[in-house]
Amino acid sequence: SNQVSNQVSNIVEKEISKHVEVILSMLRDNPLSSTEILFAIGLTKQTKNKKKHIDPLIDVGWLAYTIPENIKDRNQKYRITKSGKKLLNILLTKSN
Repeated sequence: SNQVSNQVSNIVEKEISKHVEVILSMLRDNPLSSTEILFAIGLTKQTKNKKKHIDPLIDVGWLAYTIPENIKDRNQKYRITKSGKKLLNILLTKSN
């Protein structure tokens, strides 16, 4: 419903990085590395940037590891989850 969509959008805007929609949109078609994600939103590959912009999206289940059995693998990438796609649809609907 619109009320739920508005509530989710408000939570995202207040609690999570302003880059959520951009990150989810980038991952819609292909998994990307943390470096690629951070570079695309104008940030450097630093642990603090990953902790602030990528890790919270994993924690809430909007992103997932492509190699979950070894999260520190040098070839690790991130993919959007089913709930991440739902959120992205809500955000894209609200912005139109």
